Amino acid sequence: MKKIPVTILAYTGVLVAMNILLSRVFTINLGNSIRINFSAAPVFLAGIWFGPFIGGLTGIAADLMGCVVSGYAPFPLITVSTCLWGVIPGLLSGLLRTKKAETYAESIASYLRVVLVLGITMAITSQCITTFALSSAYGTPFSVLFFSRLPVTVITLLTNAFVVDLFVRKVKIPRIGAFRSNGQFF
Repeated sequence: MKKIPVTILAYTGVLVAMNILLSRVFTINLGNSIRINFSAAPVFLAGIWFGPFIGGLTGIAADLMGCVVSGYAPFPLITVSTCLWGVIPGLLSGLLRTKKAETYAESIASYLRVVLVLGITMAITSQCITTFALSSAYGTPFSVLFFSRLPVTVITLLTNAFVVDLFVRKVKIPRIGAFRSNGQFF
């Protein structure tokens, strides 16, 4: 088994710390089951930059460490949801790789590709898995939570997509030793 390079572990640690800060400190609670936060962006970036394996591990580490910091017990479905925040963008990151946007239209197209990839991820994870977990935990019907969480999910999606698009286009991450989606180094 190949080892994960130290530089990737360092970047991943910073992304986990950013996730914890964004999800536990800089969040707006709107009741028991609706929160506005932008903590998904670091996990999305881990998947896009380092592949689905590292992205999934980043999501798991961020959720488990966030539970420890907040004093919550980990809930397995929420942990799976957070893991998928890194895995799905890592698998679909080929759609995001483009040349540098030189025109306004290319910049908008880049942003819309990120919205598509993150929209698929948010639809699967935040809206389905997390809503199911919350409905079983609080005893609220799935449809009530689904439609009450939908506007917040759309706002969060658009904001996270803006942050991720900005980072993907502007920040250069060393690609040495990163995993591809098939588990091989490149």
